[in-house]
Amino acid sequence: MSFLKLDRISFVLILFVTAILGVSGCFNGTLPPSPSPPPVPPTGTGSSDALLPSASVAQVDSGGKANTDQSTAWPTEAEAVATILKIEHAINASETNKSIWKVTDFRHEVKSVKFGQKTTQKQMHFGSDAITVYPVKILYTQITDYENKPSTRVEAGADGVWFLYRDSFGEWTGKYGNE
Repeated sequence: MSFLKLDRISFVLILFVTAILGVSGCFNGTLPPSPSPPPVPPTGTGSSDALLPSASVAQVDSGGKANTDQSTAWPTEAEAVATILKIEHAINASETNKSIWKVTDFRHEVKSVKFGQKTTQKQMHFGSDAITVYPVKILYTQITDYENKPSTRVEAGADGVWFLYRDSFGEWTGKYGNE
């Protein structure tokens, strides 16, 4: 029985060698193949240049190159105002608000528009990457008319910034928040 007495180092060494031989025996001396890279979606020209992460569908022309003119240009003052009016109108003058709160009209009076000094990177949707956004401070009055009560006027825009960006279709959209 003395031959079964092993010191700790010998025992660990035997376990290690056995494990190595056991693992290599599982693969018949070869390792399993590595997974293949994910397939690249086809583009119109067969080039992957159109798959730039910063290029949206609308910013890619038929040649497969990113159209940088549209993606790097700041919105005009008229585009910025029209964008926030479109977003706010969809919320405040929705069919639900019209039926529940008896809203008859919703409009804005814009007082001032001030563009940020530089673009910034923000995550606009949960789980998505940060994108370039254009900060705009727009002070305006929201005017809501009702069927059964007087109109209301709410001053808005003083406590935050609109972050404007282009959506997948090349249209300006935005979100209201703080820098």
